[in-house]
Amino acid sequence: MASYDFSLMQKLAAEEGGEYHETENHVVVHLPGQERLLVGFDNVAWTREEGPRKPWAYDLGRKRGWGIVGVMCKRTDWFRDQALFDILEGMRDRGVFAAYPEVSMYGSSMGAFGACVFSSLAPGCTVVAFSPQSTIAPDIVPFESRYDRARQRADWTQGDYRDAADNLPAAGKVYIVHDPLEPEDVAHLARLRGKNCEVFGWKHLTHKVPPSFKRMGILKPMALEMLDGTMTRARFFKLLRNRKIAIPYATRLIEEAVEKGHLKLAIAAAERARLYKDNWKIRQLIKDLKEKAEEQGI
Repeated sequence: MASYDFSLMQKLAAEEGGEYHETENHVVVHLPGQERLLVGFDNVAWTREEGPRKPWAYDLGRKRGWGIVGVMCKRTDWFRDQALFDILEGMRDRGVFAAYPEVSMYGSSMGAFGACVFSSLAPGCTVVAFSPQSTIAPDIVPFESRYDRARQRADWTQGDYRDAADNLPAAGKVYIVHDPLEPEDVAHLARLRGKNCEVFGWKHLTHKVPPSFKRMGILKPMALEMLDGTMTRARFFKLLRNRKIAIPYATRLIEEAVEKGHLKLAIAAAERARLYKDNWKIRQLIKDLKEKAEEQGI
């Protein structure tokens, strides 16, 4: 198992009258704040961050003076651990969640599963889930084939918090963001979608929604306005206009056009993308596409 540095969270919890819990596989920290409790769940990429570990969205919440509960992993097991359940349920029973006027649970991919499946600990909470899995239990989602190792690290055959579809109805407002070109994500969405869910889909975000938003320069407003429950569909799509300056997003669109045989359209799109952001990748792509067009006599 990799070595992680949780010393910063341990220090802050002691200094600020919070809580710090460490088990074999997880760390849970509560740092008190005002107005809102932000409960952040690790995703797989977040567990690889170097230096002193911070919870998911820690900086975002701390700058606003919100309380923080960070659920951090030492292994990518999708939070399937009875010791972790006991800690979170103990916090619920001691009134940690109820002490705040508002509670928001937030995560991406594995972390989004966490935000959804543990939402029942704070009924009425706001959930922000980017590309969530509903579960990875093979008997429930036989279509999910991406996380075989994670399945082997924990018991998915029984127990509580196995299927987010059972827990998410307890939440208040739920924001789900996904890429409709990711078939497994679409299949999970079908299991999670309910009356309390606001679903935003956009092609070419990929499964890794936060990095896509970050490259567009819109991750912070997207997350904040969902976490405080003010995001609207009009606002979401207005923010997405920034996709024009995100080179990875633009190249994915252009590559799709080439795959479908629309080479001239791809060249035009690449040249237009360069007007928004003159990037070396776009310049090289234009050069390659024009050479390909010349070879094909287009």
